[in-house]
Amino acid sequence: MAETGFHQLLVPESMGGLWSSTALSTRAVAEAISSLAAGDSSLALILSMEPVAMFVTGWLADFREEEADATWLRQRQKFLGLLGSGTGAWGVMLSERDGVVRSTAKQDSNGEWSISGVKSSGSGWDHVSFMLTNAIPEGEDRPELFVLDLQNRTKLPGVTVNRVWDGHGMTASGSHAVVLDNALAHRVAWPGRQGLINRMSSSPTIGSRLAPFVGIVRAAVAEATEHVQARGGTRSSLASVEWARAQASGWLVEQAFEGVLRTTEVGASSKDFVRMANMAKLAVGEQAEHTLQHISGALGGLTYSQSSPFGWWHTDVRAMAFIRPTLAETVDHLGGRLVS
Repeated sequence: MAETGFHQLLVPESMGGLWSSTALSTRAVAEAISSLAAGDSSLALILSMEPVAMFVTGWLADFREEEADATWLRQRQKFLGLLGSGTGAWGVMLSERDGVVRSTAKQDSNGEWSISGVKSSGSGWDHVSFMLTNAIPEGEDRPELFVLDLQNRTKLPGVTVNRVWDGHGMTASGSHAVVLDNALAHRVAWPGRQGLINRMSSSPTIGSRLAPFVGIVRAAVAEATEHVQARGGTRSSLASVEWARAQASGWLVEQAFEGVLRTTEVGASSKDFVRMANMAKLAVGEQAEHTLQHISGALGGLTYSQSSPFGWWHTDVRAMAFIRPTLAETVDHLGGRLVS
């Protein structure tokens, strides 16, 4: 991926990369990820986490240098420089049981940080060079972000894979559960960066998270279209109805994706963007699965062959429902939490 120049899409122009701003650069990143998903769903999922890591740290946020912390700016220069040089990809490991951060971090007398805790999945653990995660520093009451350097993972003390990713889909993502026991980490500097991110009206992360779904749906509809045309049309009334539904669901996925990208480009209030993002995540996740389900109804037994891509695509979009923010969390954001 480094050789293709993908990572350069996330390196600022001031550092020799291609990233200009959230409004001008988000679409290129999302479309690149969606294109990759048509060929390798797991790879696309892993790379969709890279914009997330670069943005939640604040490193890709639109800001003026005079308003930023100097230590954070040096850290930003270091890690984005490594990304631009092709050192390796970034993943995100934020998941813990029940969504509650229990991991802790402590600092030694030399100023070095270490993390202890159990993480339920790390997107692309087997393949990335850096992993962003969170933990609660000693003496503090809120989680902070930390970077795990995995370039030499075979000799990394305090890190154990305790449960390998065994999902029915995204089988090559290597998104394992990991135990950290005083694992060395770099704390992301400048707590004030969160205020910077909160002031932004939009984010490049939503389009990137939706992109693997979109790429799979595009590929599945295109492949199914070829089969239907080769047959000279659908073979029964049921197949005709299912094929029409598959195309409609695929179209809805495209519309939600385009809506997110356009809203990112034109800007909106932060509140409106957050609500739109949650709506898009819910719509795309459900409609992507519906698309593949309807294609199966239209094409029949062909789609259940292991030599056919349709079954794999179907399980991949279902697997992403477990890796991305959960359905329950998304619905709570939209409808408000239930009260007892």
